[in-house]
Amino acid sequence: MEEYLTLWHLKWLVFYILANCALPWYVIWKNKRLRPDSKRDLEKYLPWQRADYDEMSYWMCIFTHFFFIPRYCTLLAILFWALLTTKIITIGANIDELSENRRWLILQNTCLCMKVFIRIIGVSSVSTRRPTVDYSKWLGPDWKPTYDGATMLVSNH
Repeated sequence: MEEYLTLWHLKWLVFYILANCALPWYVIWKNKRLRPDSKRDLEKYLPWQRADYDEMSYWMCIFTHFFFIPRYCTLLAILFWALLTTKIITIGANIDELSENRRWLILQNTCLCMKVFIRIIGVSSVSTRRPTVDYSKWLGPDWKPTYDGATMLVSNH
């Protein structure tokens, strides 16, 4: 084990961490101006105000981005797999007139790839709950909530 604890290995470990964390550290530093400020921020812009700035941490970034390069390569491999298998499934078929079996295979393959994909990029849970909101303050007293399907997808980033 001593042969792996040399100064050379330590230098490359620090370089690897800096290569993975430099961009997120820059984003955290640059977004200091987005910290909520009651004097600057108008009430009508409060829904678009960053509420997570205090959760950003230079130290946690080291742990969350340490495996960025292997995760990125894995994500590219999953994307390549999804595209390749879809291409194989559609060989010899008119793309506008796919059979139900081929559509089902493409859907199952894509869903499987995306379930792995979202876990690798850091999504810990997926929720489909519908919050109760009242936009009548902005849209007028006649506004009634309607639901015709998903209106917004919110990611962790």
